[in-house]
Amino acid sequence: MSSYESLVTLLICVFSLLFLQVLNIRWIWNLVFLMMIGIPLAQVSAAETVTIDLAVNKGVARNVGTGFLGDISSVNPPASVVDPLKPKMFRGNVQNCFDTDSRSRALGATCQVMLSWGRWWRAPFPGDGGDWTEWLNFVGTTVQTAKNRGLKLHWDIWNEPDSTNYWNPAVGGFNTTAGRDQFHETWTRTVRKIRSIDPNAIIVGPSYAFIGNQGTGLNSFLLYARDHYDAAGRNVLPDILAWHEFEGAEALTRNVSTVHQFMTANGIKIPAISINEYMPFAIPTPAILVSYIAAIQRSGVESASHACWPESEIVTNGGNCGNYSLDGVLTNATQLPRSQWWAYKFYADITGTLVDVTRQGRTDAVAGLNSGARVARILVGGDYKSVTPPTSVDVVVKNISAASNLPSGGKVRVVVQRIANFGKNTMSAPQGLINPDTKNYYTDYTVSSGQIIISLAGYDSNSAYTITLSPPGGVSVPEPTPRAPSNLRVTKLSGFFQIL
Repeated sequence: MSSYESLVTLLICVFSLLFLQVLNIRWIWNLVFLMMIGIPLAQVSAAETVTIDLAVNKGVARNVGTGFLGDISSVNPPASVVDPLKPKMFRGNVQNCFDTDSRSRALGATCQVMLSWGRWWRAPFPGDGGDWTEWLNFVGTTVQTAKNRGLKLHWDIWNEPDSTNYWNPAVGGFNTTAGRDQFHETWTRTVRKIRSIDPNAIIVGPSYAFIGNQGTGLNSFLLYARDHYDAAGRNVLPDILAWHEFEGAEALTRNVSTVHQFMTANGIKIPAISINEYMPFAIPTPAILVSYIAAIQRSGVESASHACWPESEIVTNGGNCGNYSLDGVLTNATQLPRSQWWAYKFYADITGTLVDVTRQGRTDAVAGLNSGARVARILVGGDYKSVTPPTSVDVVVKNISAASNLPSGGKVRVVVQRIANFGKNTMSAPQGLINPDTKNYYTDYTVSSGQIIISLAGYDSNSAYTITLSPPGGVSVPEPTPRAPSNLRVTKLSGFFQIL
């Protein structure tokens, strides 16, 4: 190329960039600039796709991912911040579950009673010196009292027996053969005691902290319980198999699948699984919370409960455990919603039937269709630990014709909101993303080939996103509060939301 041709090419590029800048089409400007300087686009934009198939019914939306660890009383937190979340389970000590049984049932939830809570986390432990008398007397009195009162509780025999914090016979805890054998015998005797009083009791366990060490952990427990029996000749397997998940959503999905495979291979039938503690952070980002909820839904577990941890300003007295903050979902002193609360709230708003979600990478979603209400809702987020998070996410909603009363005139209305990560601070409402073309909080998409594509550019890997679909001018969607930071702007370009 001659010097003259090079100069002409340079001038054309410069004037083109100036023209695009005047039009404020920044995303094209950026792409052109990157191509000019020779950077491959794959290196600067890692996009992911999440596909929602409205034609695939995944069962009734039951909100099984919402539960809390012993953090309500008969009046606290107030109904205004508990009821909208539609929790399905609570997990607490004897007194807590007894006091809140009527409130839990009114919410459609059940309380798992941690029988071992408190006194039983120090010596003497059940079976020390071959003596189980004190423990079994306590269990018998507790279960009989609940039966007399007509309480509908589930009995979680021991919390994290695989941790020396809660089970430490001979100091070696669960890590010695003698320690495991003592726990197994305690389990068998306790199941027999409970069933002798209430043959229909629901028993939960073993509530291990981790199940990665399958050989000495959950697998050995399952084989033991399968082969030991109560007075009626039933084995002592729990009615609800429970353990805790703190290693991420990917591990949760994998572990549930592995446990199902082991049980099938060994003739073990347990009708339900409860992840009765999940989340390894005191204040997780909304994105990580969504990743756990999506994994819980996809795994088909019966219930799950958010864990509680120390926070920086309340490292003593149990941290955000038992302070009526819903395990840190609310602020500690004022019980106001944090970002997590809004993710749980939108999750609760997913009603009707769940629909299929297929993910390409770490970005995940929970989605549901309520045909009667003419609305579909999608909650998007992800856990990007150890991977590069995407810079944009395409949400493909296909088979819209399966919701025959959702589109109108070949169009469907889309409202996108962002639940930003406010950390320990309160968040008054999700951030409404404005369509700059119409200055509205919604965009009417034309359905093409039975689908629409909602593209989120400038995707924030710490935030969760909510997407609501309804007929144009049909279902009334509450207008979100525009709380986006001053440097956040959303543009709409041919179905393309861009966060700048």
